[in-house]
Amino acid sequence: SCFDMRPRLSNYYLEKDLRNSLYGAIIQQWETLYDHPKLELSQKILQKVMENWTEGIQYDNYRIEILKSPVPFSWSLPGGSIYISSELIDMCEYDSEVEVIIAREVAHVERRHLLRSYQKSQSDAAGIAIALTLVSLATQTDMSSLMESLSQFSYNLLGSGFDRKLEEEADALAMTYFLRNNYDKNSLLRVLEKLKFRTKTRVGSTNRLSAFTNAPDL
Repeated sequence: SCFDMRPRLSNYYLEKDLRNSLYGAIIQQWETLYDHPKLELSQKILQKVMENWTEGIQYDNYRIEILKSPVPFSWSLPGGSIYISSELIDMCEYDSEVEVIIAREVAHVERRHLLRSYQKSQSDAAGIAIALTLVSLATQTDMSSLMESLSQFSYNLLGSGFDRKLEEEADALAMTYFLRNNYDKNSLLRVLEKLKFRTKTRVGSTNRLSAFTNAPDL
């Protein structure tokens, strides 16, 4: 007999295409630091977040990569790839600050914010894109128009980040995680304060690709 091994998620293939498109954009622009001194710590903190997350985990392939950049940002892709810039992780003085960054990214992944952003940007065209994805799998038809759309969306999102509503949802989930596990609830505020101070005091520090681009003001 045959078994369907796909995750039980709606729009799974569209989300996979979005992940591949954004991954390509990321690796073209940033160098991965496999020997960064905080990489091992970040991996351990990620495991801690996964073990203590407040909701059922939908994805099981989480991992951390640190990207070389003088700009503080973090990002995540469907499936669980989390990217943190060297500048942002070096700004963190406490493990709890790294933890809140990771918790926010897990929230983005688990609430499927990338897919939701794409669907919002496409409006009615989102239904067409999903239909094209399904048709392509069955007929092996040309997907160039859909992939061009995904590529353009990816580069636009790299420049703007998620919208305010999705960032607030990620903040709320991260705060819930910290409160339910009796962790330092001020960690999120400290990270936001550092980013706000850096933006005001350093030239050219716009938070491009940042999960904090549209974070609420303090």
